[in-house]
Amino acid sequence: MATPDRLDPLAPVVTGGVTFLVDRARPVAVLRDAAGAVQVVTWPDAPLPAASASASVVAAPGCVWVIYTDHDADGSGPDRHTAVRVGADGQVAACELGALTPIGVDEVGLWVCPDPYLAMSDGPAGSDGDLDDDGDDESPAGPPQGLEHAPVESWEDFHRAERQVDEIEVAADAQRFLATAPADSAEGDSSGWFAFAPGGEPEPATSLPEPPAPQLTGPVTLSRVRADGPVEEMVVSRVASRVEAIDDGVLRVVFHPTGPVRTPDGYGGYGVHYPQRTAVIDLSGGLPADVDLDALASRPVEEHQDEDDEEPVVDEGDRVDLTGVAGTRWTPRSLDAEEVEAAVQAVREQYACLDEPDLVWTARDDRWHRVQSRYADVAVRVEGVWPDTEVVVDFSLRPDRGRLFRRRTRVFDDAGLPSISPYPGVYLDEDLATTDLDQLPVREGRTHI
Repeated sequence: MATPDRLDPLAPVVTGGVTFLVDRARPVAVLRDAAGAVQVVTWPDAPLPAASASASVVAAPGCVWVIYTDHDADGSGPDRHTAVRVGADGQVAACELGALTPIGVDEVGLWVCPDPYLAMSDGPAGSDGDLDDDGDDESPAGPPQGLEHAPVESWEDFHRAERQVDEIEVAADAQRFLATAPADSAEGDSSGWFAFAPGGEPEPATSLPEPPAPQLTGPVTLSRVRADGPVEEMVVSRVASRVEAIDDGVLRVVFHPTGPVRTPDGYGGYGVHYPQRTAVIDLSGGLPADVDLDALASRPVEEHQDEDDEEPVVDEGDRVDLTGVAGTRWTPRSLDAEEVEAAVQAVREQYACLDEPDLVWTARDDRWHRVQSRYADVAVRVEGVWPDTEVVVDFSLRPDRGRLFRRRTRVFDDAGLPSISPYPGVYLDEDLATTDLDQLPVREGRTHI
């Protein structure tokens, strides 16, 4: 008996009396009306950003917008987006948003604008980096030229020396602190049951420089995108980060009158918050070309605090069987041979250099070291053909080189687009540091991580 092809839905969204169940990774949604009737709609040929994208769903009157986001890998540039409108009647339309960020919907369309927080990060020179640098980082900016030709220290000797320094420092700390109860007559706040030994008190913290005044934001162009019509534009005087329809022809806008405001946090650094205000714009007479948000009545909005929302539990009834339904897989995008090879080589090169010596600066001697890598016996190969190409790396780790590992990395997603971050080697380091290796599967004599 064939295994059912089940929908893997995001959290259900209900609008217009219809429940929308949109698959996490595939171009398919199941629409269920109040009577329980089910309709399956697909969009296998919809445009996608240039790399593998994650999906989210925004409800609007009588439809949902499925937003596909390609997150900028290093956070220095804007994310890229594609939007697919799925109507309660099953009609589908798609549009590319590029670097514009969705910030809300109304009964007409999807509102987008340049990334609000990137827009606020382009303040005057020195407004960010100078405050973040507290001057306590003793390490130099980078290794000196020519260090790549220095002799390689063995991994075992280098880390043995590091452990010895750690043990000496722990012993010194044990002598430095006295476990004493604070005197009953002590004034001020107690810092606990530990006090510095006489002469070992820390120096008072250096006062922080006064942060610069926050800069005014704006203006910015808000665009309303229709799935089946022209794009409309409205310029507002300040950076906006959210819009919502509160009535027919009435739009609530959340905007930022200034960029980030920095205040001392009491721990030697600065706290950062983004002031927000909300105003209402009447669109009943049509979309205005320009809006001066400062001239409108507005009120402050509490800064949004991101919470670690638990992943919703999927109801088994929502995992609809899609067996035999056409169009539930992305149509592979066309890549030329050079693009395929470049994506594969980008991953392969990351793994191929795992066993190269590391350049490490240590405070114990205030100098750089060229140290043997923890990775050993590294062998990299490519398996499969586009879009099912995988880069496979076999390796062992010092000091236990008798335990063999294997890592498989798929280079392209189901749409044939590059799906890997530019830092697969870094993610491998993190997985090795945070995973219980004894719980991983072992196949062909290798632990697969």
